[in-house]
Amino acid sequence: MKRLVSAVLAAVLAIPALASANVTVKLFSGFTEAGGDITFSGLTGTYVSNGLAFGDFAPGRNGFPGADTVFGAELTGFLQVDTAGSYTVTLGSDDASYLFLDGVATLALPGNHGYYTESTTVNLAAGLTPFRVAYQNTFCCGSQLTLETTARVAPVPEPGTYALMGAGLALVGAGVASRRRSVAA
Repeated sequence: MKRLVSAVLAAVLAIPALASANVTVKLFSGFTEAGGDITFSGLTGTYVSNGLAFGDFAPGRNGFPGADTVFGAELTGFLQVDTAGSYTVTLGSDDASYLFLDGVATLALPGNHGYYTESTTVNLAAGLTPFRVAYQNTFCCGSQLTLETTARVAPVPEPGTYALMGAGLALVGAGVASRRRSVAA
């Protein structure tokens, strides 16, 4: 029975969907910067990225429309905080960008500008902390966005991961029930 439990747990923990971090990126043709945030309109595409650094948004690269195009991007995901404490976050962009951690405005680089960074220290609880970055590209000749942190970007399990884990737990439960019946007989 111990071997069955160990095999099921090993299979569940080795699921490839848990191997990389997922950042959802939504691209927009329209945006409005006001009140310490950017609101978006005209969704043009959505994709999943494995990172938080987007160098020059060249046409077609990572799905972005290109540095000479006016566009907005909203990035969402989770930071994995292994130990509660103070963490440094750095946001960098050319043109406006805003960082929200757990729904709270954390860093703001408003307006049209060349690339620069701002950093702050935040206290985070252990576990997953949701983040959102709002970004707009309004000038030509380059666009750049980076988010750096001493916390990790957490993998987000796919729905199939939960199904596989449930099936594995059901097998373990069936094995335990079968063992109890055979011992009782």
